[in-house]
Amino acid sequence: MSSIESVSGERRQFTIHPAVIKTLINEQAGSLSKAFAELVMNAVDAGATSVCIAADPKEGTFQISDNGRGFRSREEIEQFFESFGTPHVEGDAVYGRFRIGRGQVMSYAKTVWRSGYFEMHVDLENEETFGYHLIEHEVSHPGCTISGTIYPGKKHLIDAEILAGIVECNYRYLGDYDSCFKEMIRFVAVPITVNGIDANEPPAAGKWNIEDEYAWYKFSREEQVLSIYNQGVFVCAIPARKFGAGGVVTTKKPLRINLARNSIIEHQCDTWQHVRKVMAERFELQMGKLKKLTDTEAAALLKDLIFTDRVFSSETLGSICKAKFIPDVFGEVKAPNDYLRAQRYTLFDGEHMAIAEQVQNSGMATVVMPLLLHRAKADVTEKNTVAVIARLRERLGWSRDISFHPFDDYVRELSSTSNLLSDDDLDSEERLVLNELRDINKSVAMLVMSNGGRARRLVAGVSDCMEGWTDGASYIAIHRRLLKGVRGVNTRRRSLRQGAIREKDRSGSPAKLVNLLIHEYAHDDSSLGDHHHSREFYVRYHEATMHREYGKTIDQLFRGYIAGISKLQIVPSGEHSAHLKVLTGHVDKLAKKGGGKEEE
Repeated sequence: MSSIESVSGERRQFTIHPAVIKTLINEQAGSLSKAFAELVMNAVDAGATSVCIAADPKEGTFQISDNGRGFRSREEIEQFFESFGTPHVEGDAVYGRFRIGRGQVMSYAKTVWRSGYFEMHVDLENEETFGYHLIEHEVSHPGCTISGTIYPGKKHLIDAEILAGIVECNYRYLGDYDSCFKEMIRFVAVPITVNGIDANEPPAAGKWNIEDEYAWYKFSREEQVLSIYNQGVFVCAIPARKFGAGGVVTTKKPLRINLARNSIIEHQCDTWQHVRKVMAERFELQMGKLKKLTDTEAAALLKDLIFTDRVFSSETLGSICKAKFIPDVFGEVKAPNDYLRAQRYTLFDGEHMAIAEQVQNSGMATVVMPLLLHRAKADVTEKNTVAVIARLRERLGWSRDISFHPFDDYVRELSSTSNLLSDDDLDSEERLVLNELRDINKSVAMLVMSNGGRARRLVAGVSDCMEGWTDGASYIAIHRRLLKGVRGVNTRRRSLRQGAIREKDRSGSPAKLVNLLIHEYAHDDSSLGDHHHSREFYVRYHEATMHREYGKTIDQLFRGYIAGISKLQIVPSGEHSAHLKVLTGHVDKLAKKGGGKEEE
């Protein structure tokens, strides 16, 4: 086969059909606000120190004027207006790269361009041929003025995208973040007005957290996105979890961006690499200060710990170990020092919440919530759970060695069975405690205000894993063991075969019984079997235990119980005997009204 150098014949250049240029203009025009932003950038590239925009949504017309150089010769018209894609010379423009952006507005409107001695008319929808009409004038026009009439069916975009957020308008477009012109040109350095109102915020006059030779930076722990502006013009919104912070970065030096100006070409952009470094340094500084992380901060930290080898200082690692960011089964967040010290873990199945809480409370295993894996951007699988926990332990100074127990095994072991008992099934002390609880039942119901004070029937019962349960409407059952447990003694230990886990029967008390009633009243649906403790549940429980009558109700139950065992000639527990002995010793010493000094 002949080499290319030996080929003879006529040498010809490739060309492009005008239809391709028309397609390029239409495809590049993502929104009217973006088309206007391109014209603002052209004005800045032409040396303009101000840009004035007038827009009439009723008529569908607009005018964009600047005081830049404009088109100064017919040659410039042919090279830079008539021809699309003429390359820029290095350093001749702030924004320009391809000289095709001016075409975007032509997709939305019939336009007239007046600059220098020239006037250009463009109407791509109504002209048969793809081109423009050129008129030469004897009088020069300063800068460049573009007048346009929006094509039918698109007039609403003036209100929706151009005027929104700047002047009062009658239409709101619920589109993407970058659909609003005000956001597109928010930090452009030269003043821009729309219908006489300032539309942008030159960054030099703003307040920023950091400023360096590359950019201005403003951070927010609450924002869900980090908005990136290329020398004041919006490029993209990056999820805050990528860097652990939301906010705004607007660059002083240009970003290397794609043709559509909506994405950064990261590997070719020195400015972006510097911005990333600043964000990373700032994030590590934050990690050394914060006691509780936001969701976005937690996601960023988990990414760094699990999927990178990023090196943190020993001081920062110590702070990370104390920061709360790992979600637990009770809807709280825990610090690694509390969460990762465990040796046995299991993955919650998303269904059996009551069993998950029991597993966690009893110390059978630490329950890993799927939310942890979601924030780490890992699939929710048992294999990934082991890998994530082991990696976090390794990165934060613990051994990777852990054991994992399938949650299904706990479901099979702990799935509850329960039965209700009649009063005749109880011994005398159990009946006494149950009746005393019935005496305060109405008062406890009143503590849980969302329930409206409606009392439920109190009964005794037995269950293999519940101390109390309710149908959420008509009754509350209390395990008979808790009735006798009011004596405040530990009764026995029992072993679960699998895993040799030992569960201690918890001590009881009048306060525990009142809290158990409040807990069941706070459930507005059944707590039998699997159930979920919502935020509303915790609010109801908290408000009841902070109520001014809460302590009085506990005292009433204790007094009634002591009076009852005295009548039944039941020997009190050692704890209660000691308590009563101390109180009795002070009775005769108490000051009496009218007979001693009263406290003011």
